[in-house]
Amino acid sequence: MKTTGFFTAIAVAAIAFSAICFNSCKSSSGSALTTDSIVKSYNSDTLAIANLKIDYPKDGGSEILDSARAYICNELGKHFIDVDENGKPRKTNATFSGDIKDGNAVAEFYGNAFKKEISDMRKADTMLPSTIGYVHDVSIKKLCDSETFVTFLTTDYCFLGGAHGNETVIGATLSKDGGHLISQPVDTNKVKELQPLLRKGLVKYFSSQDSNINENNLTDFLFIDGNLIPMPATSPYFTADGIVFTYQQYEIAPYAAGQPSFTLSYKDVASYLTKEAFEVAEPFLKK
Repeated sequence: MKTTGFFTAIAVAAIAFSAICFNSCKSSSGSALTTDSIVKSYNSDTLAIANLKIDYPKDGGSEILDSARAYICNELGKHFIDVDENGKPRKTNATFSGDIKDGNAVAEFYGNAFKKEISDMRKADTMLPSTIGYVHDVSIKKLCDSETFVTFLTTDYCFLGGAHGNETVIGATLSKDGGHLISQPVDTNKVKELQPLLRKGLVKYFSSQDSNINENNLTDFLFIDGNLIPMPATSPYFTADGIVFTYQQYEIAPYAAGQPSFTLSYKDVASYLTKEAFEVAEPFLKK
């Protein structure tokens, strides 16, 4: 990989991208999944701050309503920091056992759990100056609510006293036909066939700050073996504009490159969708 000076600008662009690149999508009032915005902030101890913001499902069709609530509860349980090799929290009871209809109770449970975990971790860090604290922010936002699907976007940021914090962004699309999660909408056996589209998307992301980047030299700027660009570790997800592919920090590029992300139109990616994903995306293919 070549070292260039454009990555700082890319990181700034990535922040702007995350804020503005998605257009909202709307379903009819009869199929819409309405949510309450619940915010929990635990910052009485300035050395250990935890914040939680959730668009928690309030009303909608019974299947998607129940599934969306279950998804959020399950997702929150995956965002503890101090975990073992199986991703299980080492010291925290991470399972909410109350009524998942009560979004406030769900948020209170996980907010307190995140706060306790980060507070304990900060107290155990005797090497860090007393003026530097730990931060853990988790947000789950309803990104898109269409006639056939609803997409949630989870953003997790933590700062543990290093040179910089770390952030992950995970999208998840649930079908309104049965309420189940579309865990992998793109056929992972077609990575080679997808190469032109993946390259096109990444070139667009990187070349917004450096016009010298093109499909021929793209791999010089990536942390990958050979020329085959892998699928993102996290599943692509549906939006109003198409399917979003997002690579996490360090996944295929240095930290300063941000989280390379791009949107492919439904028509461009249609032949690579799984059967289930194609059926959910079909209304968008007709536009």
